[in-house]
Amino acid sequence: MTNRLVLLTLGAVSLFLLTRAAHRPEAPAKPRHVILMIGDGMGPSQVSFARNLELEAGERFSFESLPTTALVSTRSNSNPVTDSAAAATALASGSKTNNRHVGVDPHGVALPTLTDLAQRQGWRIGYVTNTAITHATPAAFYAEVENRYTQTDQIALDLLEQGPDVVLGGGWRDFVGPVGFGRRLDGRNLLQEAEDQGYAVWRFRDDLDLAYRGRVLGLFAGNHLPMQLDRDQLPPAVRPPSLTELTRTALSLLKGSEDPFFLMVEGGRIDHAGHDFDAKGVAAELVDFDGVVREVLAFVDEHPDTLVLLTADHATGGLATNDFAHWDEFDDQKASVEWVTLGIRDTEDPVDTAYVREMLGYSGFTDELVERVRREASSYEAKRILGRELGFHQGISWIHDVDPFNTGGHTGEDVALYAIGPGAERFQGVLDNTEIPTLLVDLLGWPPLPGPARGLGAGTYAN
Repeated sequence: MTNRLVLLTLGAVSLFLLTRAAHRPEAPAKPRHVILMIGDGMGPSQVSFARNLELEAGERFSFESLPTTALVSTRSNSNPVTDSAAAATALASGSKTNNRHVGVDPHGVALPTLTDLAQRQGWRIGYVTNTAITHATPAAFYAEVENRYTQTDQIALDLLEQGPDVVLGGGWRDFVGPVGFGRRLDGRNLLQEAEDQGYAVWRFRDDLDLAYRGRVLGLFAGNHLPMQLDRDQLPPAVRPPSLTELTRTALSLLKGSEDPFFLMVEGGRIDHAGHDFDAKGVAAELVDFDGVVREVLAFVDEHPDTLVLLTADHATGGLATNDFAHWDEFDDQKASVEWVTLGIRDTEDPVDTAYVREMLGYSGFTDELVERVRREASSYEAKRILGRELGFHQGISWIHDVDPFNTGGHTGEDVALYAIGPGAERFQGVLDNTEIPTLLVDLLGWPPLPGPARGLGAGTYAN
């Protein structure tokens, strides 16, 4: 997306938001639908950097114009800096847990979640993400494991056990074994089992056009969907649907019933770009996420009984914009750090350094650095080697030292929350992430969640 297109789009959004209240029917006191949007890794520095890079002075993202805002603290039970697993568990259950834990407390005991309660109240539920559906953020709403990394087989099983109505994202490799080019070790084909349970299993973009009203499990990539910067690198025939398309489809499927619904939408690749020290990648993902927000707000205009809550699980990378940032250099970057790193590491042959320079827009990459990226044992660190060098060139600061065995580059600052719809005024001020689901359950009149765990070591941190 060019800067000019972004400016034209967001100029129209400003007028759209200013006239929203005059044209929307009066909203009820209690929401009938709830959409929770999570920008993974979308801290305040990511938002301000993307705004400065992509928008004209004075312009703001559409979510920044929502009428209710708050600051949200994010620490986990085991560390002042949370990871996605603990943060999403707090957002889903109202309870603190340890980093890496998904849907369980620090002792490994399963926690009831918002979506568990929603199902018991007769609500339909859906999950949309541009990451693998087994990734920590969506998994926290349905899975119960102590290690987000080593128990993805169980996470996939937990998804089918909960039985949500709509699931759209990536990650089919966790549902099939090696024979199906997946990575399950138990020999089960969960895609076939999902069909046996009555799901329509979608794997291709054209599936979104099907006139269908039943339960859907749509997995459009083996792992994550591609970064925004890389979508044009893929031939249209194999390009998966965008997060906006997935969200639009989920809303259509869920609204096809008269039942109320809860939908979680994750923009997960903001976080991944932050881990890779890819500033332009962060901005591209954030602009795309704002496009999803506009899709959701259009739905709200037609359905004013919808409450939208938008927040982040944490910030990522320690991105800092200094007064010596080289803003004109970003236009030269054509692909993400991830895309280029994978291209470097996908061959044993000498890498064409000229290609790396062309795709990332920096002529200073040396043959020695590119070879170091190719030979680095850790794929995470390989991306950071490339991203760190690119950041030096662009004048952007990132965390210098990252422990991949802890939170992997997350940072501990408070994140923002934005809200619109019935009851939005309850979500303002300074909150902890555990208070968001607690306030929501109280607003809806559902049985209370257990709430923050007591006596489990809060304030006594261990990684």
